[in-house]
Amino acid sequence: PCGGTDWRVVRLGTDIGLVCLTCGRRVLIPRGRFIKQVKALLQRGPDSPPAPEA
Repeated sequence: PCGGTDWRVVRLGTDIGLVCLTCGRRVLIPRGRFIKQVKALLQRGPDSPPAPEA
């Protein structure tokens, strides 16, 4: 709706959660659609720490 082209990935899984950096809108899209539509990665965030072993 706002026309923004920059998004932040906030969730990874079967669906990809994105937040628009222009208006703050949150969306979930299927991973396959995301992979087809992404044009470039501008910045990669820090890697998550490894899960503790039980």
